[in-house]
Amino acid sequence: DISSTSKQLNEIYKQKYKEEMELENQLEQKEEYLNIIQYCMAYYKNQLNRIEMEMALNLYLYQLNEFNDFDSYEFNGIYNNYVDIQKKLNCLHKEIQTIKDKKNQMEKDMERIEALQKRLASRFYENEFKEEGMPDLYHSIQGIEDLPIYGGPTESSDNKISCLANANLTIDETSDTWMFPLPGGSISAGTWAYPDGNMHLGLDVAISMYSNLYAPVNGIILYADVCTEADNGYLGNWVGWPLGGGNTICMIGSYQNELYAFSFCHLSDEIFVYPGQQIHQGDVLGLSGNSGNSTGPHCHIEVFSLHCSLEEAVSFFINTSDFSFNNGYNTPATCSEYACRIQPESIWG
Repeated sequence: DISSTSKQLNEIYKQKYKEEMELENQLEQKEEYLNIIQYCMAYYKNQLNRIEMEMALNLYLYQLNEFNDFDSYEFNGIYNNYVDIQKKLNCLHKEIQTIKDKKNQMEKDMERIEALQKRLASRFYENEFKEEGMPDLYHSIQGIEDLPIYGGPTESSDNKISCLANANLTIDETSDTWMFPLPGGSISAGTWAYPDGNMHLGLDVAISMYSNLYAPVNGIILYADVCTEADNGYLGNWVGWPLGGGNTICMIGSYQNELYAFSFCHLSDEIFVYPGQQIHQGDVLGLSGNSGNSTGPHCHIEVFSLHCSLEEAVSFFINTSDFSFNNGYNTPATCSEYACRIQPESIWG
């Protein structure tokens, strides 16, 4: 059972990830303590240097019979403290190295699990999404009235359902440049095929769990749904909308007065925007994850070039919640009456 095997691998991965985070916390605490110890070392070293200079002078005076009370008690006390601190420092360095060794081994274990997941995917992979099921309309744009909020994740509406204000089907300002939505990530699979040759309709960006997902341009959120855990990805996990997408966001954005649609899939359970909300380029839309039909922490991105009006595109989405804008999920480089599916690489290189 490929799905069961993939799920078991992900459970092991989640445990390893949890242990890695615990080691990371331990490492931070030890390094903070190391800074304190090193500060104490420097203090006692300065004290020893001062006393050594004073003792040298006192010894010289004592030898000239001009100083009768030669006492090294203060030096001995500080020197003993210095030696104790040095021992603690040596022990601390060993503890830090032990934690780093465990963390490195944990990372190797996780890389091995990821490699096994990819091996399963290359041999038994189905389409990433299924064209069936029903969207959660509570998380889809509802209409074209009563937009409750404009802005990013620091603002929220009371009912968290929103529409476009006063039938104002415009994006307030077009963006002059593109912003890559997941800086720091690396491309693990491009369009239109996976490295093994299977069809792939978008761009996979491998990135650590809970990394910021930024709005690439100014735009409007069409769909935003947290339906599952942040890290429950495995082959055949058909949760979310589209089926298999896990936690997802769909938006329309404006670049140099041209309209584009973007979908972001396999996100964590932390999404900060709501359907109908207008957003600025650079707003944090949510955090990356490993949800749905996924084999490791990454974000799947699809991009569509719209050749219809904003009103037509939004009206179509209100009726369908179709992330593919009638292009489906079975054929690459397709066009519909609303949009053409394009390669994200053509935007972000």
